[in-house]
Amino acid sequence: MFRGKLSCTALTLLVAAAINAQVIPSAAPAAANDATPQMKFEVVSIKPSGPGEQGFENWGPSGFSANTDLWSLILQAYFGGNQVPGNPVSGYPAWAGLGGERWHIEAKVAPEDIAEYQRHEPKMGDPPEALGWSLLRSLLADRFHLVVHRVPGKVDGYALMVAKSGPTMKLSPPGEPQPPGSYPNHDGYLKSSSDRSRQDFYSFSMQALADYLHWTTAIVVDRTGLTGRYDFTLKWLSSGDENEHPGTVSSHDPDPLSHWDFAALGLRVARTTVPIENVVVDQVERPSEN
Repeated sequence: MFRGKLSCTALTLLVAAAINAQVIPSAAPAAANDATPQMKFEVVSIKPSGPGEQGFENWGPSGFSANTDLWSLILQAYFGGNQVPGNPVSGYPAWAGLGGERWHIEAKVAPEDIAEYQRHEPKMGDPPEALGWSLLRSLLADRFHLVVHRVPGKVDGYALMVAKSGPTMKLSPPGEPQPPGSYPNHDGYLKSSSDRSRQDFYSFSMQALADYLHWTTAIVVDRTGLTGRYDFTLKWLSSGDENEHPGTVSSHDPDPLSHWDFAALGLRVARTTVPIENVVVDQVERPSEN
């Protein structure tokens, strides 16, 4: 479960990357408000942030807490917490924008819902239809009276495909247990070397790999046609820059996926146009009293 807090600096970097363009599309079309989850937060406290309070967003074992602006909350709720090119949210008043008024939020699910909530393990990088984002959309609708609609758009991205040589990855054994030292990531397990120059993937589908690359570098869609789960290692290709940090790609990098050795896996990536759905705010108000 994602339980670490995003510091104000980290949050600023994430949002800056969102505006400058490395990113992920809205994965699932949705009707106007997208705010009818199977469960809701039972208790929600929203207060204006105090001066000098550090910004953060955190999913914990029983709910969500944050100190952030409404724009960032909408970005999380409708795009799965992932970065999106340009400004994918429009139509909001100035107070609700990036860097606008901040709100301190504490939201808890009902005791009888905690087991179900924890089974879904809300975390950064989940797809937009995941439980955590559904809960957040409901909170925004109930307390900020947020109503939105979607408009189609397109962004430049990448397609993950099979190389002419064919895939060399090993199929995962059925029922593969979690490998020691790994952690759950998307629909498999991930283990990183200490310098992040090597990423070991276990029981990973190609869709999950594309989703992982979304989160770390660029907008990627799976066009491999492969339906199995695989164990494989993705290695970092050094650019020779003494200041580079393996596993980390600048939002200004002109070819962010060139740093990974896909060829060794029998894969390749190619530039493509990716459809996305932007969010337009039809109605929003400052939050109601606690």
